[in-house]
Amino acid sequence: MSETVESKQQRLDKLKAQQRALLERAKAVEQRIRRAESAEKSKRRKQDDRTKLLVGVALLEAAQKNTHLRTMLREAIRVLKPADRTFLTEQSALWAEFEAQGKEEKPVPPQPRFSGMENPNDRPVRTSQDEIADHVTRAVQRINSMDKKP
Repeated sequence: MSETVESKQQRLDKLKAQQRALLERAKAVEQRIRRAESAEKSKRRKQDDRTKLLVGVALLEAAQKNTHLRTMLREAIRVLKPADRTFLTEQSALWAEFEAQGKEEKPVPPQPRFSGMENPNDRPVRTSQDEIADHVTRAVQRINSMDKKP
């Protein structure tokens, strides 16, 4: 039995319709995947921002108790991008409060680096100020590297 041209055309139209339906489904699935990836990226970005905020608040709290850390934190602020530095020093209420508390307290003069050492030519022992500076530097670097991640 031979197929008529009409039946062949109907079969072809039916196959094309199925192909279009499958293509539309595939596009819908791709779009859902893109939305899910975008939502995940947004969620990750919010978590990173919250982490940065918590680290920053913890640093400010610690700096209120430790004058050396306060000094190192001010040094770290100088390396920020100009826009970030301007925002922080001129528009941030939290930073203004921190600065006001720092001005109320009298700064403690730093101890000489070689105090307690017999020979100043010996290699100096790492002080807590150096350790704090390293921690702050690493924290700032990690925060900056988080900003660069997509």
